[in-house]
Amino acid sequence: MFSVLLADDEPAIIEGLKTKADWNSIGFEICDTAANGIECIEKLKSKQPDLLITDIRMPGWSGIDITEIIRTQNYSTEVILLSGYSEFEYAKKGIDLETIGYILKPVDRNELKVILQKAYQKIAEKKEEKMKDEIKEAKKLIVQMKNGQNPSLERNGQYQYLFDLPIKEVFTICISNMEDNHFIKLLNQKEKLTFKIKLRYAIDKWLYIFNGTSKSIASFARILNMQRGTYSIGFSTTHTSITEIKRALDEAEFAQHTGIIDNKNRCVVYSPYSGSAYSYLSRAVNELFRQNKKSFNTQTFTSSLELVLSKEPSFELLYKIHGLYIEKYNQYCTTLTFPTHFQKKLFSIAEFCDNFGSLKDFNKYIESSIEDLTNYSSDKKNISDTKEIIQRCITYIDQNLTTDITLSKLADSFNFSAAKLSIAFSRYTGKKITHYIREKRIAHAKFLLTNSNQPVTQIAVLSGYDDYYYFARIFKESTGITASTYRKKYSS
Repeated sequence: MFSVLLADDEPAIIEGLKTKADWNSIGFEICDTAANGIECIEKLKSKQPDLLITDIRMPGWSGIDITEIIRTQNYSTEVILLSGYSEFEYAKKGIDLETIGYILKPVDRNELKVILQKAYQKIAEKKEEKMKDEIKEAKKLIVQMKNGQNPSLERNGQYQYLFDLPIKEVFTICISNMEDNHFIKLLNQKEKLTFKIKLRYAIDKWLYIFNGTSKSIASFARILNMQRGTYSIGFSTTHTSITEIKRALDEAEFAQHTGIIDNKNRCVVYSPYSGSAYSYLSRAVNELFRQNKKSFNTQTFTSSLELVLSKEPSFELLYKIHGLYIEKYNQYCTTLTFPTHFQKKLFSIAEFCDNFGSLKDFNKYIESSIEDLTNYSSDKKNISDTKEIIQRCITYIDQNLTTDITLSKLADSFNFSAAKLSIAFSRYTGKKITHYIREKRIAHAKFLLTNSNQPVTQIAVLSGYDDYYYFARIFKESTGITASTYRKKYSS
């Protein structure tokens, strides 16, 4: 809901505006009113409304004057101008100052609705852009903090940063997707927690840094766990040095994501995982990639994960299992000489949390990566089997040149269709099967012509050609000379 300030020196106009629009349904709420230009300026500073609807002619400051102040002082407030006169110069000035628009008194209900909808769209677009800028800037600062730097986070009109991170004080990092105003309201009730920094961490996620003891944090977590709604909140342990900022961020990420998979506690204070389930799940990973298995049983593995994490919810445990899974997966690919693009990258903690918001997401990743292996293994086996058949086919041709060899007979012999065998043979030898047979027969005829005294007619039969005249034509096409000339030219 966006806030609106109404300004006009006529009370009747103010009251009329209040009733001539269904403000809430359009997305606005009236935060205050002003009866003159001076009061309007004061309330602009104190209320900082999203939208100002102001009369052009008012005592103190005119609507044009106020709009110029808004622009020169970089207020984010949008402006709609009101006037009882259709005055071109005023309208032109309003356009020059980039106001939403200009409407005449008495205000028409439909005209007001249209211009409010236009204002809502423009304000929403500006806020979305501002949010993107805040996230971009926040990510830069977080990278600086992870690298052990102590960035100066000064408050200004654009961002929500408050104070420099206190190096000497105990600090805690919290990551939350609870609505920010509600979170801050609850936080302010805890006197022993001092709020320091707030960064928009993602579209629906905030990162907070504040001072407080482990006891006060645990107490605050209990309060948060009693709140209604779908949210997950994670706290790091307490830290005392800026050099520990990266660890604190990782702890908060683990805790916040543990809150997603924990059915009982949506607000979690990080504690290092120390359970025995890792050994059990390690065996499950090893079993998944046992190489003498005929197939992968991902269902058993993912079911084991779900069972363990339902009893011992820990995103840190899931991250450790991810590391072991990637190691075994890559070893499997290397051993079986899979192409290098099958190798999987080990995610950093931040990347892991960004990519896997839940156990369901991680299980889908497991199933997808195993499916890739299965499909490739199947394709590889088919390729291997086909190569073996083509090699057997070549051997058969070489050993049976004098017989009647046809494509259909070969296909029947090796349980292939004629078309499939022809395509496969060409793919693996670079030659059509009929051309290969002819080359082999002509080569055999050349050998007999230069190494025996048998007549050419008999050599034709021994080379697989019962029709001498057909043999004579094929031989000349292949060599450029007749069989008799070849014998005279190349016989020793």
